[in-house]
Amino acid sequence: MLQVATLNLANWLGNQPDEKQRFARMLCEGMKDCGFVRLVNHGITDDIIDNLEECKTKFFSLPTSEKMKIVNLPGPKPQRGWSGLGVEKTAHLYNPNITEPSGYEDAKEHYDCGPPQDTMFPNLWPDENLVPGFRTSIETFFVRAEAISMHLMEALEVGFGLSPGAFTRLCEGHNGELRVNHYPSIPASRISNGSTNRIWPHVDFSIITLLFQDQTGGLEAWDSTSETFAPLLPGSKSELLVNSGNILQRWTNDVIKGGLHRVVLPLEYGDTLPQRYSVAYFMKAPRDKSVGSLEAFVKDDKPTNYSNITILDYQKAEGPRPEHYHGECFAHYEASRTDFGNCLAVAESPTLSTSWTAPMIALKIRQRLEQLPGDKFHIGDRRLQEGRHLMGTLDMAPAFDADTLYVNDWVKNPFQQVSFGFESARFWQPLEVETLPVKNLASC
Repeated sequence: MLQVATLNLANWLGNQPDEKQRFARMLCEGMKDCGFVRLVNHGITDDIIDNLEECKTKFFSLPTSEKMKIVNLPGPKPQRGWSGLGVEKTAHLYNPNITEPSGYEDAKEHYDCGPPQDTMFPNLWPDENLVPGFRTSIETFFVRAEAISMHLMEALEVGFGLSPGAFTRLCEGHNGELRVNHYPSIPASRISNGSTNRIWPHVDFSIITLLFQDQTGGLEAWDSTSETFAPLLPGSKSELLVNSGNILQRWTNDVIKGGLHRVVLPLEYGDTLPQRYSVAYFMKAPRDKSVGSLEAFVKDDKPTNYSNITILDYQKAEGPRPEHYHGECFAHYEASRTDFGNCLAVAESPTLSTSWTAPMIALKIRQRLEQLPGDKFHIGDRRLQEGRHLMGTLDMAPAFDADTLYVNDWVKNPFQQVSFGFESARFWQPLEVETLPVKNLASC
């Protein structure tokens, strides 16, 4: 089991210089050691924690139809709203032996939101009558976590002997994101067989992350001494785990490594794993800030390991490739819509309701698509979105010009979702799509 330092934030917020210096030194040492520390007396009260716990339990207990009303739509944007079980795939992120994550599952659903002040990417909230106090609880936690994160960055400046503002000037504004995770109860065999984890090994896309976890267990962090993953056991209800993200690793030129972690089987378990909850606040910087190494961490004998690019460019380069963004057909939508790199549409028929057969979806493409030999149109349900069905090369389908495309796919997942798009990024353009009424197309 991984032993990490426990820090008292009250010592940093107090007026005793020796205590402040000791806190800053221990924070730097803990981050350099394994990328994790524990934090107590941070100011997030038990009442805030209890309210959030009650609200998140109610939210994830809602029917799928209600959660779908605030579903997170895929695309090159911050995540907002609900993402269903298995939608996010992380198996390939830090495993060079996995290039196609289609056969691997993340057994979790999650809700994501940004700062309350964000008007460019506004947050999506469930019906207040169904989950009373959800928004208030989330926003209260968010504001407290944002303030705690800034205190920790100030302490890192002191611990490293940097000038005031060396880190904090890069974190100005409201840029963080918050995620509430729900890992439903599943048979333990699904994880032990190697094809499923609650979440696979990864480093957070953040500067630092603040994490509340329940008492279920299963969180493990990389121990560089033993070169293996070791359990990070849950502490008290009010204890925060703080871990370093990939942005802090770049800023410090690898002096602090990003805290590599995963969620797997707990130390003790039976045939069925109990459900697990966690809440993570990801401290982030404005997208125009650099992710290059700071001058203080670059020496003649330690040149920079990282290029001086913006966070936005880094996220584009390191994030999902364009072909990983898929449009979806959701039966409950009433009209078609378009999004960057996706076409989102709906079959105007109850065929996509509860059937586990092979429904037909008729889509009419309104503009001609550029045809490059070898590029393929694909469809597939979300569970198979990386192992999709190939529908033939576009140079074999010139009838795409203002014609009707009949998509015949088996939709064997509980959300009745179908994804479609182009395998090559050269074809990712907003599509003008209208959905035709679907009747009996079995003979088409």
